[in-house]
Amino acid sequence: MSILIKLGLKQGSVIGFSGNLTRESFSSLADQFKKGRYGLFTGRGINQDQLYVVLTQDCTISTGKHIEVAQLKQKNIKELTKSKHLFLGKDYNKLYIQFNDLYYEVEECLLTKVNSELLTNSIQNNNIEIK
Repeated sequence: MSILIKLGLKQGSVIGFSGNLTRESFSSLADQFKKGRYGLFTGRGINQDQLYVVLTQDCTISTGKHIEVAQLKQKNIKELTKSKHLFLGKDYNKLYIQFNDLYYEVEECLLTKVNSELLTNSIQNNNIEIK
């Protein structure tokens, strides 16, 4: 079993940068996240408050070299019943998730491949947190 699975990283996990991350460490991690981008807006900036959802399946997390994550963007949903199908994954053009009583939209244009070893080290060093 992969160390990432043992650390609690699974498909659907929400991760983010630690609040006590040094400027130098954040800059290094942000560069790695930017290099791994393969969506439409690869050059878009990264800030320390952003959250990401893990898209990679658990079996691939255990064996793969890269973990796919998607950046989350907070979403204001007025009528939950009209958006329910987006939470169930029935429409792959958009995907919403609920996290800490807030709603987020997956920004599919900001998909990122993160090296498994980098992610493992960052979680173990408390630079990235599983929320």
